[in-house]
Amino acid sequence: MASGWTKALILASAAMLVCGVAAQPSQPRRTVLATGWDVSGATLDEILESADLFAATPIDGIAFSIRVADKKGKSHASGHPAESPFVWTKEMLAGDVPKLRKMVSHKGLTESVVAILYHPAKR
Repeated sequence: MASGWTKALILASAAMLVCGVAAQPSQPRRTVLATGWDVSGATLDEILESADLFAATPIDGIAFSIRVADKKGKSHASGHPAESPFVWTKEMLAGDVPKLRKMVSHKGLTESVVAILYHPAKR
């Protein structure tokens, strides 16, 4: 997985530098988030394994998905379509909280966000 992350980070870093996303001395620094199929499809464990790679890039964080299993063992991700009837609970996410805290403590991941495609149920 690291070689895929390395390629994605090098490409993203080069694109940001070429496009001038890196802050100029006279301009305020911009927050840069990486997203895409490679990043959003990674598990929290994979992100943590590759966390040190982000420190060498101008990336401030990533947009990633969280996966949980329901009572029947079916996997659900925060990036699944909005039409899904699946209901998330605090208990389902409790095991991910320590991983999320560890993730955002790494340089290059401090501004990370969870990609969510759900909308509130009709009320």
